[in-house]
Amino acid sequence: MVTTPTATISSRPPRLSSRRCATCETLLGRAGAAQARLSGSGSTVFGLFPDVAAAAEAARGLEGLPAGSVIRVVPTLTREESRARSAPRRSE
Repeated sequence: MVTTPTATISSRPPRLSSRRCATCETLLGRAGAAQARLSGSGSTVFGLFPDVAAAAEAARGLEGLPAGSVIRVVPTLTREESRARSAPRRSE
């Protein structure tokens, strides 16, 4: 028996090409991101901004992103906030 990964690969979400990733990182850098990076599988590019207000301002001004791009502005959690949100909750 021979198995092929074709079905698995074709069912994955599309990855950004290297050129598109570089474009997104460049755009985020020009918008004021201290860092702009590609995430894991290649489907997400993110930028780190000094605060949520700066990120929101940058998001409003971003142009030239690939078609279908979605922009989300979210705060970075501290370790304590992350632990609190991921702790198991007791059912009452």
